[in-house]
Amino acid sequence: MARMRNIASGAYAACVEAQRARTPPVNWTPTRIHAAARQAVTDKLRDPSSAQFRNVRRIEHSNGSTMFCGEVNSRNAYGGMSGYQRFEAGVDRTGDASALIDGGEALNTTYFEGAWNQFCGRIAGTPVQF
Repeated sequence: MARMRNIASGAYAACVEAQRARTPPVNWTPTRIHAAARQAVTDKLRDPSSAQFRNVRRIEHSNGSTMFCGEVNSRNAYGGMSGYQRFEAGVDRTGDASALIDGGEALNTTYFEGAWNQFCGRIAGTPVQF
């Protein structure tokens, strides 16, 4: 019950934020950040070795995180190429990488659309080879 009170009061969120502030940022090169983001995307694919990327942009955020937006194509279960789908991948300041692929997970469709419109929908970032 005490845990529920802490979550409801915001004490839990304050504790998580304090822990995040104590976690030292990684001092990665842009190449290492790029590799971590690419790995996060390919981990979501059925056949990672067949991944083809296009229209990829790199966006630096003021909080130290880096985001990549673009399109990925890979082989599906039948061995054919599935067609290009939008993706977004991010690496936070502590080196944790995550990715979402449009249509990859049904529960994330609304979240993906909102995030894409906010960060990737407008022409922003630096074009990169992924």
